[in-house]
This record gives sequence, structure tokens and C-alpha cells, in this order.
Amino acid sequence: MAALYGVDVSVISRHIRNIFADGELAEEGNLQKMQITPFRPTTAYSLDVIISVGYRTNSRVATRFRQWATQTLRTYVEQGYVLNDKVLREHPEKLNRLAAEVRALRSCD
Repeated sequence: MAALYGVDVSVISRHIRNIFADGELAEEGNLQKMQITPFRPTTAYSLDVIISVGYRTNSRVATRFRQWATQTLRTYVEQGYVLNDKVLREHPEKLNRLAAEVRALRSCD
């Protein structure tokens, strides 16, 4: 996450501690401690933790993340849905699944 948001590891650690201490997220289910090498344990965090850190971190990358997230949420609130055009173009199976879901919604009338 430090590399992702362009900040020091200590900044990320502080934000994660505060996220759990503030009760924003529960530690259970949001982190997993793993022993990848015999010398150094590694902790994997959920997407929720990564997003929460992005809202707390003060860096250029984190600011761009917050701008993207705000625009995505705004679109969802205003339109009721958000599409990731790039993913849908690159993965036809996801586009097919979306089309099936839209057909199912139409058939509920």
C-alpha cells in the first residue's frame, strides 16, 4: 500500500491502526497474517482496508483515488448504476453477464 499511495510504510501502518481503533473496520475478516518466508511474516489486507487508507492518506496518488471514487459514487447516486467500460470491453463474459442481468430485470415487470 505504501508503494500504491506513494507514502512511507509508517504512514500506512498508522492509518491501519487508526482504522481499526476508530471502529471504521473490524480487524477480523479484514486482515490475514501469512508466513511467506521463514524470516518475515506478511499481512494481507482486504480491499476495504486499502480503500479506507486511500481516504486517510495525503499524497498525490491518494488524492487522484479520492477524486475517482467521488466521481464513481456521484455517477452511481445520480444514475443508479456505474459501468466500467474498459473491463466490459476486455472481458466479453462480463458483458454477457451484465446483459443477462438487464434481461432478468426487464422480465420482472
